[in-house]
Formats: sequence, C-alpha cells, structure tokens
Amino acid sequence: MATKLTLLLSLLGISSLGVAQQPCTVQVTTKNIADGTWFYLQDAETNRVYDSAQAKANTFTLKAMLDKEATQAMVYEKKYDAYIFVWLAPGNLTIVQEGKTLRTARVTGNELEAHSNELKKILAPIEQKIEQLEANIEKEKSETKRLALIKAYENMEEKSAQTERDYVRRYPERLFSAYI
Repeated sequence: MATKLTLLLSLLGISSLGVAQQPCTVQVTTKNIADGTWFYLQDAETNRVYDSAQAKANTFTLKAMLDKEATQAMVYEKKYDAYIFVWLAPGNLTIVQEGKTLRTARVTGNELEAHSNELKKILAPIEQKIEQLEANIEKEKSETKRLALIKAYENMEEKSAQTERDYVRRYPERLFSAYI
C-alpha cells in the first residue's frame, strides 16, 4: 500500500511540474497618477498577486508567469481609486488610459481582449441606456413613473443578456464565449 501511495504522489508531483509557465507583460500608460503610486496585478479568480510596480511619469510595467492559457486579472491602485479588469494570456498586453478613468482604458495585445472589446462595442449602446435609466430611477419622485422606469431597466438588462447569448451562439469556438 505504501508503495502505491508513493507512486501516486510521485506521479502527481511530476504532472504538476509538467505545467509550463509562460510570461505575460502588461505595459500601462495612465493619466494624472502621482509618481510613486503603487499598482498591483492580481488574478481575479484566485486573488494571487502576480506583481506590483510604482508609476513613474504615468507609466509602469507589471509581469506575470501564467500556468494556464488565459485568466482574468485586475490591475489596481492600492486604494482602488484606479483599476481595470483585463484578460492575461502569454505575451504582451498594453493598457492605455485615454479617458478620465483607468476602467475605460483601451486594452490590446491578445485575442481574448480583442473579443472582449468586440462585445463591449456591441453592448455599449445598451449599457448607456441602462446607465441613463439608473440615473432617472434615482431622481424620479413619482412611484408610478419609477415603476415604469424600473420595468424599462429590466427590459434593457434582458436585452443585454440576450445580446451576450447571441454572441456566444455566433462564436461558440471562442474561449471568451466560454467565459460569458
């Protein structure tokens, strides 16, 4: 029995060593970030922090060794004043903040990000309507009008979900579709 257990443990150890780690480099360009601000690269699923770096002249680089094909991660500032979710895959990823927040930065460099950006573009008009409905619900005093706005909001949320389902049906072979 001890021999079988030793053999099993050896095989498990060998199989875990067989997972090749591959590098991913994330180059970030921000706006209005104070020099010396710390940023972190963290796996969104496991919360493992891959790397940290200090911003200098609104740029910094983060690195990760990945033991899987792709993973969703978060680049964030310690207080979460600036953050963005991204897809990490072996290779290089570029994040360029063009607007007011890092959350809306342009992310390029791998196929998953390209697919994510494609879906975001499709969903953008729906998301804008949802945000407007949320703002109107908050401001509305009349209960009858609020209920109508809430119903419209729910309909837009369903439209968003249907758009995602349609995307998955159109691209079932994509890894990003599996995530959705």
